[in-house]
Amino acid sequence: MDRSLSPLTEGSACIRDVGGLTARHDLRVRSGALLRSDTRRALTSADVAHLTARLRLELIVDLGMESARVATSAVSYLEAPLHSTPVAGISPQEQVLRFLLGHLESTTSFLPTIIRGVAAMAGRPVLLHSAGSTQRTGLVITLLLGILGLDAEQIIADYVQVEMDELAKLRRQQIGEVQRMGETRDLSGTSGKDEGSRYYAIRTFLIELDLRYGGAQGWARTRGIPEALLDRLRSALLVSPRQ
Repeated sequence: MDRSLSPLTEGSACIRDVGGLTARHDLRVRSGALLRSDTRRALTSADVAHLTARLRLELIVDLGMESARVATSAVSYLEAPLHSTPVAGISPQEQVLRFLLGHLESTTSFLPTIIRGVAAMAGRPVLLHSAGSTQRTGLVITLLLGILGLDAEQIIADYVQVEMDELAKLRRQQIGEVQRMGETRDLSGTSGKDEGSRYYAIRTFLIELDLRYGGAQGWARTRGIPEALLDRLRSALLVSPRQ
């Protein structure tokens, strides 16, 4: 399912609405309440103005390491960078898995703070933003969807789709740059291998999440997130198909 919204005011990046995914008991994730942006650049003041006017955005959770905060009073900001430290000598999929599990286990990660912040908004529009990385937004969305009770295969499918969409955009940009320079490099890539590596990373992460904590809800409890706040998140973000 393509849940992308229209391009931002500046640049070619798109906002993706997590709404529309189906949960248990014939419920679905509310549209327009949980958004993600995995751009190759920082948000601009024009981007934020567009989002607040169109979507009534109330909170931006900035997960990136080098993002510049937009000076505006129209929307609240939560700056919660999720650090990533590359490790030499391991495969890209192992790098991703190490990042995901590292934040899951870390006692200093902003991850619990982010989950609390989204839950406290009680369904009011929130944008998860990370300039230059889908891993950070993917991790947060994965945990939120787990708390909402979506099944593992649907979480995996959504994660892989976003990763592959962003990879395709990056390759198109690279091909355009090569063509402008008059070069003849082959940038077609191996999409099947790319998809498989991303499936491996998120599937293994979810297995470990279940083994270590009994799932996303169990992890949230061990991080001191009150059950009442988790219930509030579910009540706000899960709606019947007719809503």
